[in-house]
Amino acid sequence: LKEAYAAVRQEYGAAELEVVFVSYDRDAEDWKWYVGQMPWLSIPFHNEYAAAMLKVQYEVSAIPRLVVIDTRGRTIVSNARGGDLFGIGND
Repeated sequence: LKEAYAAVRQEYGAAELEVVFVSYDRDAEDWKWYVGQMPWLSIPFHNEYAAAMLKVQYEVSAIPRLVVIDTRGRTIVSNARGGDLFGIGND
């Protein structure tokens, strides 16, 4: 995903793609470690309300999940893992 993220932002511009990590981590230390590995944004670990609202809005019930949305928040792909999309696993 890091490579696809970098490639899209380089080719089309940073404003054309953003990834936002929503944590299912059990503690802040795990969250900090994962965030340190990622070049994209993250909902702060202690903002449980925002994370819960996003999980409900985009029907996330299992992890990992990669939801692709447009600039208006409409779902483009509900689970973009694996295959020819972003290649971060298989469902």
